[in-house]
Formats: sequence, C-alpha cells, structure tokens
Amino acid sequence: MRQNSSPTPPAQFFLGLGELTIRSERIGDAHLLAFGGELDLAGAHRAQAALAQVEASSAEWIVLDLRGLSFVGSAGVELLIDTARRASASPGRLSILRPDDHVLRVFVITGIDGLLPFVGVPRALAELRPLGINLGAPSGGDAVSAPADS
Repeated sequence: MRQNSSPTPPAQFFLGLGELTIRSERIGDAHLLAFGGELDLAGAHRAQAALAQVEASSAEWIVLDLRGLSFVGSAGVELLIDTARRASASPGRLSILRPDDHVLRVFVITGIDGLLPFVGVPRALAELRPLGINLGAPSGGDAVSAPADS
C-alpha cells in the first residue's frame, strides 16, 4: 500500500469551506447585504435573520449582493423567493445583484429568474456610488468596474 506523503487537513478545514458569510452595510436610505460562500440549509437561517433585520429597518432600498456565492441550495432559493414576495409590497425597494453564471443557472433552470429583481453590477454601481456605498469585488477586494448593464 502506498503512503500519502501529504498530511490530511483537519475536519475543521472542511467544515468551514461552504460557510455563509454576510456583510451588512447601511448608508443613508440604502442597505447592502452581501452574501458569500454557500447559501444552503445551514446558512439560510442566518441569512433570514439578517434580511428580517434589514426589512424591519427604515431602509428605502435593499441591495442583496449574491456575487460572492459559490452555491445556492433549495433553502437559499426559497429564502430569495420569499424575500422578493415580501418586497413586492414596496416596488423598487429590493434589488438583487446577479450572481456568477454557475449560481445564476440554478435560478434559470428552476424558472424563477424572472421572479427575482436581478440587476447587473453597472446599474447598481451607478446608483450606490453617489450614496457612498462601494460594492467592492465579491471577494472583498477592489471596487468593481464592468461593461454596460444587460
């Protein structure tokens, strides 16, 4: 039997791989919630708590940044549908930044992409920058610049 010369990473390493990260930022009448990692059953409860807090606030515009997500499970899809449904009572209050294509595919395949208020990065940048909100890169790096919105 061949011995593996590289050590096996500890279990804690694997447990943190899909963890959901949430960045919350309020400036003026706008509130940005940026999700990173995996929006699955394990993270949906935390995301729901963050959304409930923002929805109960006086924020006139809520932006969900999904660009940092690597995976969206059925619990995440359900959470976003419910959020959009609640926001429909206040048209224009919710905008969802389009995730990367591999994550967006989940919404397209399920046919719910048309139910969610997706916007492209250029439009969101144009509307958020005057408010002083810098979206940054999905990984938290430099500011994003992108071609015209589709």
